[in-house]
Amino acid sequence: EINTILESCGDDVPLVDPVLGNVAFSAGSAGWSFTLKSFSKLYCDVHGIEVNTNDFAARLWGDVYYNESTRGFRKKAPAGGGERSFVQFILEPLYKIYTQCVGEHQKSVEKALAEFGVYLKPSAYHLDVKPFTKV
Repeated sequence: EINTILESCGDDVPLVDPVLGNVAFSAGSAGWSFTLKSFSKLYCDVHGIEVNTNDFAARLWGDVYYNESTRGFRKKAPAGGGERSFVQFILEPLYKIYTQCVGEHQKSVEKALAEFGVYLKPSAYHLDVKPFTKV
């Protein structure tokens, strides 16, 4: 673990933690990256949700679960199980976008991208998969 290595360098070395905003998630080959805070802001902007984006970002990491019936975050998985908030709010939507870019009809891709406020020129939808995912 990187924090173990950093701790061995001395007391003044800051530890890395996605909640602190000093970790970025990225796909270099696709040309995108985000922090929990930048994703939280994007999500709230796109969905018109007025919440403290720093608080929302903090709930996107660790053993935190979103309970749809109570519309709140909990440290314990809902009855019947559930995905951690990082998976539910970040990974699953990313997987959905990539899956649709690879094999779906243009209208399905447009709809999925629109959920994130992404609108492309019609010519972009005719690109091969790898260049398309970089757009």
